[in-house]
Amino acid sequence: MTLPPGPKDNPVDLLSNYPSQKALDLLDAYHAEYGDIFSVKVGAWQSDDEPMTWVMLTRPDHVKAFFQGDLEVLSASRANVVLFGEHLPKEGTFAISGETFKKRKRLVAPPLNGKRIKPFVPYIYQFTLGLARSWEVGQKVNMLKQIHLITIETILKTVFGIKEGNKFSHLCSEISKLEDQQATEEEKLGAFKILDDVILEETKRRKESGDYKTGEDIFSILLRAKDVEGDGSGLTDQEVHDELWTLLHAGFGSTSTMIAWVFHSILSHPEVYARVLAELDEVLGDGPFEQEHLNQLPYLDAVIKETFRLRPLFLVAGARQLDAEWEIGGYRLPKDTMVASCSYILQRRPELYENPDQFDPMRYFGKKIDPYQWAPFGGGQRKCPGMAFALQETTVLVATALREVSLSLENKAFVPTRQGWFVAPDGGPLVTVGEKRR
Repeated sequence: MTLPPGPKDNPVDLLSNYPSQKALDLLDAYHAEYGDIFSVKVGAWQSDDEPMTWVMLTRPDHVKAFFQGDLEVLSASRANVVLFGEHLPKEGTFAISGETFKKRKRLVAPPLNGKRIKPFVPYIYQFTLGLARSWEVGQKVNMLKQIHLITIETILKTVFGIKEGNKFSHLCSEISKLEDQQATEEEKLGAFKILDDVILEETKRRKESGDYKTGEDIFSILLRAKDVEGDGSGLTDQEVHDELWTLLHAGFGSTSTMIAWVFHSILSHPEVYARVLAELDEVLGDGPFEQEHLNQLPYLDAVIKETFRLRPLFLVAGARQLDAEWEIGGYRLPKDTMVASCSYILQRRPELYENPDQFDPMRYFGKKIDPYQWAPFGGGQRKCPGMAFALQETTVLVATALREVSLSLENKAFVPTRQGWFVAPDGGPLVTVGEKRR
């Protein structure tokens, strides 16, 4: 058994430099020097543990074998514990494996599919419309902070089913602390406690009142979910709690950051901005954004996918820790090795993408995605179950804001900055509000 080649002298922990340009430059340098499979030191997120050696996969055939591999050998739950540590909900999808995971996926995936999400389109549209109309001409706006407001309200409405009012407003401020780089550890722990209490209280209230039996929010759907393909059992209160926490983290920080990058991409390229606006005007006219419009904006869809190709939120999209020896690319990796699909390198391979560093939405215009060449959400059975939600929320939010007001980018240069667990554009991006378009 032998590990692939990698830097030996003074190895640098990528996460200690993440998400600076240095971390991205290191990945490029390691790939150029050591090839398509290489070993590199990566630490545990927000941990003082010694960096571990990870094996990075960058070729589509290797990524395919990885995503289709035996989940009894390739443990995503163990890798997630290494990455996210104590903040990972113990009974949530990210922390379980084996038959437990397969059953959980049958219960959790249906509420997050595209058909289930479409009824929530009017909520996202109205939230975004109200915010965009509140911007004044000449105002400078940090888009990430504005997007946070929309995604928080979207989560509370669609996932948690919590109505407007004092409790709703209070939860907005608490959720925002989880991704606020200025928030103290004490403030974040306080927010965790408040949100924990709300979920437990809501679970008890809904079960006592019985209103979860008819609710269409994801909270209610999970409470009444039954494993009809298995033993017919449902989720325990703790499992519901942890799934909601998982959705909160995945649906707030990651989605907000992805949407911020889409705005940055569009506003950085005037010809792309003009074509997006032309498509929106043609398809939407003067009416509201409706469910059917989600499948009628092929150019905006291509822009979103190209953004996710160039700007993956994390250095890897899919990590596993080996529960047994595993062979890939001529290497037989020992048990306990950390292995990952390196989406940053994978999605910039010149034989897959001509001029890979160039932003070109036409790569995806009217074309089918190869899941082993474009994998920002991971892949296989452990692919992010919220992918459809994220893509649809991004489409509605971006389309609504751009159609309402003209925006210009203040900070056009690509400067990655840390936002919670993810890579965000420095400054939000910062935009200036121009004339109202409607």
